[in-house]
Amino acid sequence: RKLAAAFAFLNPHLTLNVAWFGEPVERIDATDPDWRKWSPSSPTSPHWYEPEHLERLLGAYITHDAQNGNRHRTVREFVSEFRGLTSTIKQKSVLAEVGLARAPLGALIDGRDFDHDQVVRLLDAMKRQAKPVSPRLLGTIGRAHLAARFAELGIRDGSFEYKKVASLDDDGLPQVTEVAFAALQDRNAPRRLVTGVNWSAAWVNPFRTLGGYGRSLDTMLGDRRFEYDRPIALLVHVAHPRVRYADRGKSTVEAT
Repeated sequence: RKLAAAFAFLNPHLTLNVAWFGEPVERIDATDPDWRKWSPSSPTSPHWYEPEHLERLLGAYITHDAQNGNRHRTVREFVSEFRGLTSTIKQKSVLAEVGLARAPLGALIDGRDFDHDQVVRLLDAMKRQAKPVSPRLLGTIGRAHLAARFAELGIRDGSFEYKKVASLDDDGLPQVTEVAFAALQDRNAPRRLVTGVNWSAAWVNPFRTLGGYGRSLDTMLGDRRFEYDRPIALLVHVAHPRVRYADRGKSTVEAT
């Protein structure tokens, strides 16, 4: 139930009906049904890729076409799927720079592996033709929505605080961090912590290696005497196009 509520905290457009063994338990209505964010179906930016990432995507396309008997797609078709490269002029510029006009994706393979140098040249050409994505385009949860959700928890008057930081990380990738805080009216209530990455709520706190010293969010809260038994509510959400995880289970985000 708390996990469902956490998703409602992170997604203003979401309406949820919670049931337990078929019996309705709770309904959570959207605060903004028309809210928009960067979605998985949105074109990705070439600036979000390193060569190894692009090779994985190329390999997936080549394998899919081969296994399904499809016509092998061309490099131009591949390039056209990226944000900022839908223009015919830009596509031609990229292909002319790397000498792959009318070439199939298979032209990027050398023997049993990719021609890594050619993939690097292709990615560099794509980045030169496409503008980087501004952090604001990722989308934000927003103060109004979070204020409404926090009010539903029962918070002390005047205690709600909200901060948003839209920035570029060390790799030049867009990132939006949002934090909301409030004191709960019920002084015996335990701490309410809502965390998430890219609008997906976390079952456990994923921010366990923050900064250069690997300190966790829980440790930082403890330093400020906001332990589990303190009556506060805190939300931390990060939107980022290329999240790094410290474990295979993707339960711990590497954050700075």
